[in-house]
Amino acid sequence: MVSRRALLFGSACAVGLSACGGEGTKDASSAPSWNDPLTPDNFKDHRYALHVGGTPGWVCANRWVTTDVGPGVTNFEWNLVAIIANGAERGENCAFYAQANALNTGSTWGAVSEVCDETYGTKRQSLTAHEFDVWCSGVDSRPRLGLHVVVGDSRRMRDAGQSAEALGTEAIRIGSNGSPGARWRKGVTIDAVTEVGIEFTSTPAHLLSVSPESLVREPLGAYVGKIPIVVGGRTLFVPVYE
Repeated sequence: MVSRRALLFGSACAVGLSACGGEGTKDASSAPSWNDPLTPDNFKDHRYALHVGGTPGWVCANRWVTTDVGPGVTNFEWNLVAIIANGAERGENCAFYAQANALNTGSTWGAVSEVCDETYGTKRQSLTAHEFDVWCSGVDSRPRLGLHVVVGDSRRMRDAGQSAEALGTEAIRIGSNGSPGARWRKGVTIDAVTEVGIEFTSTPAHLLSVSPESLVREPLGAYVGKIPIVVGGRTLFVPVYE
């Protein structure tokens, strides 16, 4: 979303150096609350960015955490770790929660994960922007979800009544940042699935929308086989040709 140069200057903003000047103030307080349910937080850190103006693309952060890893390191270096040991029998407890509230017309992100190859292709390496792991055991007796994308009514979430309609645009979008050579080799790969690859539990207007440019207008080749599709409990088959 922002350049490396912007992030480097942003680190100066976070510690109040001259790159940001006097933009923003911070309150930090430590309040130990061991076994005290009436004191909800151990530590609070509040930044007030109430200034006017600033340089677009320069980042100021409430807190900046950086780890530099040398070429000889063989252990695992994880810059920030959040762990919750959840022994509760009720409630909704999570190890990390990010919330962004849109109060004006500016674009708003709840979270962003970025990985950048700064060897520029000279070294073979794995690049993963975000990994979701579900370590489970036994049969699937309760929902076990790798990724759950939820749309909701913001008014109801903030006790502000109810909207007549709360329509999201796209649950998942796969694309590029506009660079001429930026492409994905594969859009979606599904592996280690035992029952259903893709399931529709509602009734969308279209199960699949394809642009005319994606159609192959050629004579059919040899028949290869068929793909089973379950519709309303009935198994139908789509023929496949070379």
